[in-house]
Amino acid sequence: MNKKHGFNEPSIDLNLAPQFPTGKYADHINFGRSNLIKALENKSDMSYFIMTYDAYSSFDKENKNPELLEARRHYSCSIIILFNFEKSFNFNEIENTNMEKIELLFSEFISLIYNILDQGYYVGAVINNPILFKYFQPFLIWGILPYSSTESQVHREFISALNLPVGFECQSLGKTQLAINGIISASSPHNFI
Repeated sequence: MNKKHGFNEPSIDLNLAPQFPTGKYADHINFGRSNLIKALENKSDMSYFIMTYDAYSSFDKENKNPELLEARRHYSCSIIILFNFEKSFNFNEIENTNMEKIELLFSEFISLIYNILDQGYYVGAVINNPILFKYFQPFLIWGILPYSSTESQVHREFISALNLPVGFECQSLGKTQLAINGIISASSPHNFI
């Protein structure tokens, strides 16, 4: 972990250009982002059901995820599939892997994201690693920083450049208000002394 920035940083060089979704995928993602922002500002009745998967390999690509089908059946809500990139892409394991294999791994994950979007769901991610997040950001409607503080200058600077809502994964009694405060804070201009 890079102690200065608080992020886990890979020791490999990832010069992969981020891909950008187009057409119906871009429309679906933009719709999800704008509705999520409205919901966070209490300007919408839209509700979101968030399902977390530690690694993308645990998500069933064949639409047989019973918990998602159950949520869709019983609730009138949008569903966000939340991935932990750090667990999906273990840099300690792929550090000595050639770039071709890494590109294949990323390509498989992009394919899975398209599969999720085709099913009408949205995708979010825990932001452990800014390099990975930069690559996948165009596909996401929500990001979570796995840190309990909403006051970290580095984290606020990082998220102020993003074009999607970002929350904080707080360890304090499971209250969501800190995450909401973090999102509100990130949407305002910052001045640092």
